[in-house]
Amino acid sequence: MSGIHLFAGAHAFLGEIGALCFLWALVEIINRSEASLARARFAGCLGVVLLFASLFAAGYPYLVHYGPLAKPAIKAGPMPWGHEVVMEAKEHIFMFIPILALCVTISLHLAKRDGALSSVYRYIGFMCGVIVVMVFMMAGMGFIIATAVRVAVGRGV
Repeated sequence: MSGIHLFAGAHAFLGEIGALCFLWALVEIINRSEASLARARFAGCLGVVLLFASLFAAGYPYLVHYGPLAKPAIKAGPMPWGHEVVMEAKEHIFMFIPILALCVTISLHLAKRDGALSSVYRYIGFMCGVIVVMVFMMAGMGFIIATAVRVAVGRGV
């Protein structure tokens, strides 16, 4: 397995586990008590670390492989919209997710002073759900990009 594949796999794995951490936080917020909110704060912190790690793991394959090799192939192939639409959206949304996750986790810690009955947890829970959906959208977009490369280059990629 080449370094590109290792980093790309780590990127996807870390991102998906990070998303599951925010799903865990959402479930703890829905069934909230002081103990469950402590678990939600832990899940948020773990999720932030994993999402930022996913961001850094994506850097190597993106700079070394995607920009110089895959992007021109996609743009010249039968699915140029794979880059022009999907990858452009993915790049911007992806940079936003760890920052949003950090804001949600900070909000979880700040809301502690309001107590478990605070209505602010409804909004924090909603944002946890948004993070989960966004990360899983990234996985689908990654599939489209990988397909665009395979179609452009041919079998064996």
